[in-house]
Amino acid sequence: MKRTIVILAALGALATPMLATPAYAVTAECASLQAAYDGVQIREDIAQERLATATPAQKPGLVALILRLEAQLGDIRHQMDLAGCP
Repeated sequence: MKRTIVILAALGALATPMLATPAYAVTAECASLQAAYDGVQIREDIAQERLATATPAQKPGLVALILRLEAQLGDIRHQMDLAGCP
């Protein structure tokens, strides 16, 4: 009996909570990050459409913009992963 209690106590000490923050905080953070991601994605889509009909002089600027937006999308996705967002 004493051995069982010691084992259970040791297992309990190793247990960690599933979420360090309340679920509603994660949900709110994920919703905010998703909204930011969607906004940047829309801007990138528009830039891609403009690139298709851009003059040669406009293309370098649009390509640079698209690359910056893709980097922002990667940063936001990384934040979403860290926050445990789906």
